[in-house]
Amino acid sequence: MSIFGIGIEVFVINILIAIPVFFFFRWLLKKTKFSIKSRQLLSSIGTVIITPLIYVGLVLSFIFLISYYPSKEFDQQEWMDEPSERYEMSEDIIESELLIGKTKKEVEKMLGPSNDMEKDNWAYMLGFVPGIANIDPSVLLIFFENGKVVKVSQHKT
Repeated sequence: MSIFGIGIEVFVINILIAIPVFFFFRWLLKKTKFSIKSRQLLSSIGTVIITPLIYVGLVLSFIFLISYYPSKEFDQQEWMDEPSERYEMSEDIIESELLIGKTKKEVEKMLGPSNDMEKDNWAYMLGFVPGIANIDPSVLLIFFENGKVVKVSQHKT
């Protein structure tokens, strides 16, 4: 099932990366004055060093691509029209402190009604933030004290 504790898939992918890397090093070293054995040894050593780095780079790139999402400035019309993509504006709402100090009526006018209008903690669904194994939607939490916003945060439900 595994080779030296590494999954067979990882092993096969590394072999597929290593083959062109090895030939690249051979081609690169062909123009040098090293002996054939020295070139083969240097190609092998270079391949052993570079292949895992390329693999890690590919994995990290994949994770970044899956986890990336654009961040937009708050737009009230977009907030109302695209509830599943509100997460794109949540960072702007939080970092700009757009809601801090606003009353419940002002927040309702900007963001629309919340399910918890009678409480001092309101939650707005933001949709599913892109990410690996992200199966829970995120919410924007708004905390009121004495009828005014004192804190805004985001978390997964």
